[in-house]
Amino acid sequence: MKIKLSLILLTVFTLLLVQFTYAQTDFRTSVDIEELNSYVDYSFKLESSINEFNLEIPKSSQIIYLRDDYGDINYKLENDTISMDLFDSDKDRLILIKLKTKTLISKKDNYYELIFESKNDGKVTINLPDNVIVNSIETNPKTEIKTYDEFSYVDFDTKQGDILIIKYKTFSSASYWIYLVMILFVLILIFFINRKLKSKVKQKVKNKSDNEINIENSHSNMNQNINPNLDNADIEINSKINKEKILKTLNILNEKEKNIVEYVLNHEGCLQSDVQKETGYTKSNLTKIIHKLEFRALIKKKNLGKINRLYLGEKIKTPK
Repeated sequence: MKIKLSLILLTVFTLLLVQFTYAQTDFRTSVDIEELNSYVDYSFKLESSINEFNLEIPKSSQIIYLRDDYGDINYKLENDTISMDLFDSDKDRLILIKLKTKTLISKKDNYYELIFESKNDGKVTINLPDNVIVNSIETNPKTEIKTYDEFSYVDFDTKQGDILIIKYKTFSSASYWIYLVMILFVLILIFFINRKLKSKVKQKVKNKSDNEINIENSHSNMNQNINPNLDNADIEINSKINKEKILKTLNILNEKEKNIVEYVLNHEGCLQSDVQKETGYTKSNLTKIIHKLEFRALIKKKNLGKINRLYLGEKIKTPK
């Protein structure tokens, strides 16, 4: 009797595990640090047939929002686990969760320590503050880590149970200004040394940009030749329908993310510097937000020499 009961429980557990494995896809986690506070963003897809879903989160977390393509989701939070009630959908839904917690970061004698334990398989990004010096980054078990822009953010692929540990220090005010003066001096020196080469570099970048525009125009002409029966009115109607679907997707973004995606929607192929002028965001803040949007496949960035052009990402480029 005990053996049969054990087999039944094992079968039920296996079915639940299989359902969980297929229920969530492309699981992504992003962590932003503000002193001892951590803001954790989750982004993942659920199959349309899933009506209930449970997610384990860091201890003592405060949920800021929990949304999908249709709006806010009903949920319960018990024992650091979110239980979501979902209704039937005709398509896979994108789930976005943002929460705040004080349990990831601890202050030691002369440094800070962040310990992040992954509760799911997927990609994790840690966005560090601007004024930090990273002492060490390690994982258990050992995993490949990617760092960008002098450790402004860290990427790594995780399995459930993987642990990331980052130890870092913050700049003092005096050190910060000395560092800025040194950078300014080096930049001025480089400017005068390379002044004669600057015009040649600009010309190369301009030629690359012109080539890209010609390629895009060529693709546009090819698309029009493929559909010769569509008149201008049909094309305009289709474009309007696609934009309405994209704008519906923007409802699940915060205000800064929404402003950037809307600008790219209306000025696809725009320069990243144009977005900065339009929104007024700082360069470092804009870089982090664009990285998050790239992370969700909502924005696509193309590097052309020393300039960046922005396009709509795959998840909203051709909405269903």
